[in-house]
Amino acid sequence: MMMARVFICFALLSLSGAVFSEGLASSFGKAKKLSEKHENLPEAECYTNCTFLKEYEEIGSSIMRNCFKNIEDKDIKSFELVIALNQEGAVISNWYQPETNVGSCLSKGLTNKNFSKPPFSPFYTLIEMNFG
Repeated sequence: MMMARVFICFALLSLSGAVFSEGLASSFGKAKKLSEKHENLPEAECYTNCTFLKEYEEIGSSIMRNCFKNIEDKDIKSFELVIALNQEGAVISNWYQPETNVGSCLSKGLTNKNFSKPPFSPFYTLIEMNFG
């Protein structure tokens, strides 16, 4: 029974890797659609909820503290952030909308950050940033 579960998980991961081997999204809109598509996959749901969000809390909080310390006139409007990870968990790109100086600072801070390996690559995830 255990062997069957392992095989099914491996098959899902292999299949999803083939499905998402397309190139990197070229815009926020495309990246957001891919993140929504990924959210509905069982292997992505566990990774996002059990692994990525915990790591993002730590990494993102550190970046945000630095942003709030260094930006004088903070634009604290809500924005959406999409992060793309490669097969090793490195941030390969990120997009945010609408444009804010806090979003720009967070985006730059995420460059070259690493998370745990995602179930497939590129892996897209959406984070809603609210400050109210």
